[in-house]
Amino acid sequence: MPVLTGLSRPKQTSLSLRSECFQPKRMYQHWYDKRPPSRRSRWTYKLQRYFYDFKSLSFAQVCFGLIAVFVGVYVLKTFVPGFPSLYYTRNSSVFKAVTSMFDHSSIMHLFSNSLYLYGLAMIAPYGMSAPATLVVFIVGGLGGLFLSELSSRLREDSSIARHDGLRARYEHYRHVQGSSAAIWAISSVVTLIDPRRGISLYGLIPLPIWALTGGLLAYDLIGCAREYIAYKHNTTPPAYVTDHTAHLGGALTGAICFVVMRRFRRGIVYW
Repeated sequence: MPVLTGLSRPKQTSLSLRSECFQPKRMYQHWYDKRPPSRRSRWTYKLQRYFYDFKSLSFAQVCFGLIAVFVGVYVLKTFVPGFPSLYYTRNSSVFKAVTSMFDHSSIMHLFSNSLYLYGLAMIAPYGMSAPATLVVFIVGGLGGLFLSELSSRLREDSSIARHDGLRARYEHYRHVQGSSAAIWAISSVVTLIDPRRGISLYGLIPLPIWALTGGLLAYDLIGCAREYIAYKHNTTPPAYVTDHTAHLGGALTGAICFVVMRRFRRGIVYW
């Protein structure tokens, strides 16, 4: 067999092999050295370590963490005097648009949202990556709040035009709280990933998740129709009502997030 000269691979030492191994990971080399050379690198190391620890979490673990935050906020709000309000009003800052997702008005409000999020975590423990789950939760909550606030402003302007001061005052000073819209966004993504996956309603009635999602969508559409009829008859709602418009906004935002994630192939974990 002829020998090709000049094409033989040079002999590599262990040092050169180690250098080639670490060259594509130069920015993470201090992870392996365990000796950050500067203060800035030390903080970078910590942030990168926390970020990659968070990325290693499953969809179910993120859902359980959100439930723990819900319960912790409710306990602090109930038993700590002077705890700041987290719900959103029209005169609130943008920061409270996010904090309102973790606040709940009553123990039943907290229980129903936590139970539904727990059910989603059980049927799809690896449905989305951890960063995608958190992004869909926050973006879905903001989308639901945006649609709810838009409809409220339209009702307020119409009430002022027809000299209905009581309804206009209600729409202006109402407050929004709860994670329903954000959970609706997560539910939309999980449903679109696998519509036939089964879920047990309150642990008793087995049905596919598309049927549960469709039933809840129909319930919210009927609720929006009832709110419109009550508005046309000059009926002021009670202090605490279900914001069906926010639910629909969260579901729509979740569907948009699913389309974006599928288009760019990010965040969805098929199981």
